[in-house]
Amino acid sequence: MYSYLNQNKLFIARLTIVLLFITVFLFSLFSLFLKEFHFPEVFPFLDLKGRLAHIQANRLGIDTYSFRNPFDPLGRINDKPSISLIFSFTGLGVKDAIWLGYILISLFIFQAISLLRKTNLLFLILGSLCIFNPNTLLAIERGNDDIIIFLFCFGLPYLISKKNHFFNATAIFLVWFLSALKYYPITLYLMFVSKKISKFKIYSFSIILINICWLSLSLKEISFLKRRLPNDDAYLFSFSLKELFKFGNSSYLILLLLFFISVLIGYLYLKSDKKVLSEHFAKVSNFDKKYFIIGCTLLTFCYLISFNWSYRFIHSLFLLPLILNLLSETNLVSFNFRYEKFLFIILISLLISNWASFLPIDSALKLKIIFNFIFFSTSTAFGLYVFEDLYNGQKITNFSTI
Repeated sequence: MYSYLNQNKLFIARLTIVLLFITVFLFSLFSLFLKEFHFPEVFPFLDLKGRLAHIQANRLGIDTYSFRNPFDPLGRINDKPSISLIFSFTGLGVKDAIWLGYILISLFIFQAISLLRKTNLLFLILGSLCIFNPNTLLAIERGNDDIIIFLFCFGLPYLISKKNHFFNATAIFLVWFLSALKYYPITLYLMFVSKKISKFKIYSFSIILINICWLSLSLKEISFLKRRLPNDDAYLFSFSLKELFKFGNSSYLILLLLFFISVLIGYLYLKSDKKVLSEHFAKVSNFDKKYFIIGCTLLTFCYLISFNWSYRFIHSLFLLPLILNLLSETNLVSFNFRYEKFLFIILISLLISNWASFLPIDSALKLKIIFNFIFFSTSTAFGLYVFEDLYNGQKITNFSTI
């Protein structure tokens, strides 16, 4: 029996996660995990209903930027970009939220569990808990837009890896669309740096041109929506570098300096183990490396720029393939290499950040803030190393083809 479980632990882990999500839905257990952030009277998919209500009201000529939306479950005034209005022709409305929401979250769960990799049982359990957690449940309970971004980002490495102008142009358009939808995915353009140098100039010109056109048309809207952003404070379902203000008065520039110094120290720590790490990196696919870059850039940008709802932590799932892969042969009794300790810190800090709302202690918020900082600084440092490895690997490939 033990041998069977050991051989099929990845399948069992994936199946368990799916069953946990289904159980939460079937027995309406969201309040157990989300507490005061679950609203049964407007469940499910509150955020998706808000998007669809915006489309439906606009189709009828209602200005939802100035007046309360009569189709929104909470009558909210819209504070999202207008790019979603291009779907008005489809006739989509709030009535479509249920079937559309279940399709989106089913795809999300399928993609999420596919990001698990064969590894030691302990790390597989930790990775599973980084998928099934209060932050992920909040995202699927709300049917949030970030799930849509996650779904499209999942296929981005495959588009970029193709040496074909059609697929590359599709990837550029996709990143632009996601950026217009939520703004923060604009960081995904960094993925094109790993393209062949001879083509990068073409991609760079296309990226610059399409964004100049977009900004010239949307700058007024962006400025308007920026003024609508609330002055949030730290709570158990948020994340931001500014949450460190909870520990005393200081300037945001000082916090940024502290963050970048921490990242630099972490990066230099990894570089000191470069030979060993490079050998193990060779066993990791470029797709998993690109997933790490996607998750790292999306989250770090959000962390440094503004307050965010923690459902955006679903993008941390893109870090799991590389982490679990590199830890698959780790000695659990004593870590043999520095990078293993580093990845273990990333995994544990992510786990605590995801489950902080379940901690039965008064200082749970401050503990979450501390581990958020640890997670973002260490994952960014490792992300720099991954990005360097991808870039240098691409240069070697280019020179070998000359």
